Amino acid sequence: MNKKQKIISIVAAVLIILFILWFILDGVPVEAYKISPQDALKGVTVTGTVKSREDVLVTSSIIGNIDKFYIKEGDYVQAGQLIATLVRKTEFGNLESAQGALDTAFWDLEDLLTEPREQQVTIAKTEVDKVKQKFSILEFTIRRAKLDLEDAKIDEERYKTLEEAGAVSKRELEQKTLKRKELENTVGETQEQIHVTMDELIQAKADLSLTIQKIKIQQIKAAKGKLKSAEGGIKSAEGNLENLIITAPVSGIIVDRILHIGDIASPTSPIARLIVPELIYLSMEVEENELKFIKKGQDVLAIFDAYPDKVFECSVKEIVKQVNPLTGTFEVKLTRPEKNINLTVGMTVDATIITGKYKNIIIIPTDFVIQKEGKTYVFTQFGFWARKTYIKIDNFDNNRTKIISGLKKGDVILKSVERNKLKDNNHIKITGDYKL
Repeated sequence: MNKKQKIISIVAAVLIILFILWFILDGVPVEAYKISPQDALKGVTVTGTVKSREDVLVTSSIIGNIDKFYIKEGDYVQAGQLIATLVRKTEFGNLESAQGALDTAFWDLEDLLTEPREQQVTIAKTEVDKVKQKFSILEFTIRRAKLDLEDAKIDEERYKTLEEAGAVSKRELEQKTLKRKELENTVGETQEQIHVTMDELIQAKADLSLTIQKIKIQQIKAAKGKLKSAEGGIKSAEGNLENLIITAPVSGIIVDRILHIGDIASPTSPIARLIVPELIYLSMEVEENELKFIKKGQDVLAIFDAYPDKVFECSVKEIVKQVNPLTGTFEVKLTRPEKNINLTVGMTVDATIITGKYKNIIIIPTDFVIQKEGKTYVFTQFGFWARKTYIKIDNFDNNRTKIISGLKKGDVILKSVERNKLKDNNHIKITGDYKL
């Protein structure tokens, strides 16, 4: 081969390579999607929030300043568990005042006595004083025991938590439980003694009055009434001491600690808010045109903004067929997902209510479907060319279309990277695979 022939051969080879490169790179840029039958779920996508059928506000039955909190937000509390205590100073003063009123009432009765039999009256007075002293000791004992009992309950709950975490032994927890039970028995026994002593006090005072001569019946009745009122004042003051202790009305999770130490609590100023986990549900808003597809018991896949990387399973619990006048939507209630996740009222959630389950069907991205002049078609790959292929379809959801006929397994459909640029029999250049 002479030099001229070599040059011609080299030029021809270069031209062929350039033509091949042009042929490959100069096509209409498209994305490709390979058809493969698959199992698919069809659903209605909705949004909503976490709600509870029991949302409880913890309040005080009296007005007082918060002295101490025993819980924090997120804590699970049992019914009757200590939430907070109020400042106690005023209530102790009320008890002392009531005791003073009792003494005054008694001595007012004493002043009514005329010409008493001195020796008998002295004996009766001594008995009254003896019973009153016993009563005072018992009152002090029960107040102290009740405060110790509340502290013992707190210790027991704390040791339960530590024992579950392995920080203390079971025996240490049992000791705390035993202490709490002993204090409960002490409180109960002391209360019984108070009732007995109260009866003894009343009887002693009655015996004293019987020793009094020449006292008008009307005066005696009035004095006894005043004495009884004073005794009631003591019981009321004791009741107020009980009101200083704020406990959980039901078992649940503290979702909001509304007041702070030093704030004023009252029947109209809630201290904290709790919900019952077992009564939590998901409230979803559904458009009217989608309501017809939803039925009780359907499976649901939910994603919470607080847990974006996990899909939770639940189901349709109730369909509230009453339109919201503000949004024009209907409420659909879903069951609570698995119980070991921490859900709080007000959390937002996105969910898909499964309205259909399909096996081995062909579905394609709706972006590939073209509807024009009453005909529906897609572009399929034929070598390096695009071919218009007519199809029959059924709407599947907002992003996917179900193929009834016209496509089969292994077909590759095309979508122009530049809108509406792809035409029938265009030379194509696949730039990437479409991800559904």
